[in-house]
Amino acid sequence: SGDDNEEESNHLPRVTRLDAPSKVTFGGSSASATIQPSSSVPTIPATSPSAVANQATLESKHQKLNQQQQEEQWTAKGGTVVVNSNEQERKLYWCQDRYSVSLRLQLCPAEKVKSVTAEGIVKFEDRHAAISTTKPRLQCRGYKSGKGNENNNLLLLNGELPHPVHLAEDEEDIDWSVVTTTAVDSSSSSPSERYLLITLYKAVPMQGVFIWWRRPLMQFPEIEMDKNTNDHQQQQFRDAWEEAHKLFREKRKNENLPC
Repeated sequence: SGDDNEEESNHLPRVTRLDAPSKVTFGGSSASATIQPSSSVPTIPATSPSAVANQATLESKHQKLNQQQQEEQWTAKGGTVVVNSNEQERKLYWCQDRYSVSLRLQLCPAEKVKSVTAEGIVKFEDRHAAISTTKPRLQCRGYKSGKGNENNNLLLLNGELPHPVHLAEDEEDIDWSVVTTTAVDSSSSSPSERYLLITLYKAVPMQGVFIWWRRPLMQFPEIEMDKNTNDHQQQQFRDAWEEAHKLFREKRKNENLPC
């Protein structure tokens, strides 16, 4: 009946949607309950000045550590020298392994690299027969960027290499590129710097001989080497030199040419 339907509807729960933070009270004067939906915007705790300072200190230490690790990598078995070119002092980082030497020359912001050449460089197929007494000469030329400066000729780096070098396989030019990386020098005003990266491949008198360079170019002072390594290298080089000349004389003799 209609009365039964009305009584049943009075017992059904009523649902009220809360679209915003609201306060709802249940019960009468003797008992009550309160529902307070939380705000949809989270409360962000304020950062204290000391926490900001500590974070800045940690970031500074991390940056210095990265710079130190990078400099150690760039100077492994080598070092750092100062180059004076175009009335500008710049650093030259150099490192080496058994087979190659890497040079990293600082570039000024407006400088562009035009060419890198090595007069007297050995061909790839002659990399194990480098017995010439003439030292190769490395030259790096560039210009200042900007309209009308393309014809400017800047000598960025110039000097004799201490030992022979050879071209890479199937290449006719020296391996070089310009890279942008984090500044290694902590006194630099810029967080990043540009470097001319040159890779030189070591040529030797005969296969199996390894030569450790003591300087990147002849005009720079030599670095200290371990005495055992130095003595072994000198003896190895003398033996290889004598063997190479012996083979050379035999070849000339077999070809009926004067030695």
